Order: sequence, then C-alpha cells, then structure tokens
Amino acid sequence: MNNSEYTNDNEECCGNGCANCVLNIQPKKSKQAIKAGKVNILTEYTNFCLLDKVRHSNAEINAWELHFKSSILCGGHKTTTAENFILDIEPGYHLMLRRHMPNVQNEVGIENKRKYLLRPYSPYWWDMQQLEFKILVNFKFNGPMTNFLRHIQVGDEAEFRGPIGQFEYRADAKGNQILFIITQGVAVAPVRPIIENILDSEEDLTRIVHLACYEDIQHIYFRKELYDFKKFWNYKCDIYLAHELCDRKECIENAGCMETCTKFIEKLKYKESVHPFRLTTKELEAKFNLLGEDTIEHVSVVIAGTGKFQNTFKDLLTSEHCGLNDRNVHLL
Repeated sequence: MNNSEYTNDNEECCGNGCANCVLNIQPKKSKQAIKAGKVNILTEYTNFCLLDKVRHSNAEINAWELHFKSSILCGGHKTTTAENFILDIEPGYHLMLRRHMPNVQNEVGIENKRKYLLRPYSPYWWDMQQLEFKILVNFKFNGPMTNFLRHIQVGDEAEFRGPIGQFEYRADAKGNQILFIITQGVAVAPVRPIIENILDSEEDLTRIVHLACYEDIQHIYFRKELYDFKKFWNYKCDIYLAHELCDRKECIENAGCMETCTKFIEKLKYKESVHPFRLTTKELEAKFNLLGEDTIEHVSVVIAGTGKFQNTFKDLLTSEHCGLNDRNVHLL
C-alpha cells in the first residue's frame, strides 16, 4: 500500500499529544521492501504474537522487555505466505499498538464512542527477515494499555502498525557532524538503534554526545549497552540521576547522594560518567556552549522523553543563549 493511499482519521490518534502524531505523519514507505519486491508487514495493523516477556536488568525495577513476532510465523495462520513480507523499522520511529475498546459507559454514565485504544511504542531491536521486534515498557504506571501489556502472556496477540516518525539522518563521512542526544527514562529505547547505526558504520564519523536522565542508578536502562558504546571514539555519555540516595547521614540531609559519596562511587563502573543530580537547563547550556559558535551549524539534537521534558530542553536549545535552529531539533 502506498502512503498516498492511506488516510488517517481521529480514530488513529492516541490522544496523548505525541510529537509525531499519526494525524500529521503518514507511516513511512519502506525502501527496503520496495528494493526486495516485498511488503512491509507493518504498513497496516497486523497481529503479532508475544514470544517472550522478561524483566529488564534486575528484579527491583518495573520495566519489561517484550519480544513480538509476526503471527503468520507463529502457527495457526496458514493463509498468508511470510516470504512476501519483511519487517522494516527506521531507527527512532515508533509503532502504534491498537486494542479494540468495548462500547461501555464510564463511572459518570458517559458512553465511550472510541473504537480503539492506541499507544505508541518504540522498538529498540528488530529482525527484518524473521518479522520480530522488541520494546521496553515501564509498568510503573496503571494506564489501560500498560495494564494490557502487564497481563499479556506468551502466545497472546497484539496489533501493531507503523513505522511512524520524522527523524531523518544522514551519515557524515567528514566528521563535522555532532549529534546531541538527550533521553529520559525508558525513552532511551528509541535512540539505542540510532546510536548503534552510527557506531557500527565505518563510514560514519558523526560524534555523539549523549545525556541520559534516570531516576536512580538501578533504573539506568540499557546500562551495559551505554557503557559498551564508550569503546568507540565518537561516543560520549553522561548519566544524570535525579533521586539517587543512600543511607549515609550526609546524603539524607542533602536529599540525595553527593558525587563524593563513597557508597555512590562504589556502584560505578570503571570511568563511567554518572552524576547524582538531575540534568538542569543550566548544566545543558554549559555543555552546549563548550562546543563553540563555529560548531553550532553542524549540531543536531534528538530529545526523547515526556512532552514536558522535550519542550523544556528544546526551548532552551533554540533560545538566543544556545542559538540552535528549530529544524535541527528532533523530538521522538
């Protein structure tokens, strides 16, 4: 199906005020599918079977990795040939998860007239040929879609469609480009494949400056991966922890660990740049200004997080203090 043939209506919008709303952006055409003479299986809403569901990193956090595979490869669906499809997702793009909603009244007697419940999720890994992908979901909250994913079991199905987004990236063979990445919590997931694409390419000399914001040290999602990225000369990461706190008297009085706290330092890996305080606009402005005025034209920024988080840092970066052009700031 060509994008020009697909029209979105209000039933396709999740209502969350996403930076990349489906009402404004059509699912992207798959160049890989066109080249291979196949169809991107995500072009229309399609059933995917849950293969696996595991807690991310340790038993104390409530984020889970969900692994989905196209139902046409999971048995029970013999009418479609899997060889006709590929699964193509652009780094930094998201998929829309859809659930049918019952026609019921809420607690004040207002009838629900929406047909679907929709929420965007960004895969951090996928297999084009095996029609599989993985998403990271924070089960800390109790929204209706989160509750659905919390209770979904291996073998159950869910409908996805996409990819949806606007992030466009060109490799830099000269090493002039700097990509600033600012992430919040589980929103680090959509930028992981962006980083991997750059670092895995021998012809891409883009320099990456990653500022990753988390609640505390045990909630550093993809900590191992971020640490492993440090072996590349063109990747630098600083991690900021808004609520890191140990039982030392000085830290309790400070309402957070200090950088000199021995208990905090003991938790760090070798040369791991982690700060026990939140990333402030002042801190970001200072880091950005270190680049120098001559570098600004070569800087692009990716921000992934809540709407408030994204807008706060976008407003700063596009202000006269930093001077970044609005078109060079990408919200995921």
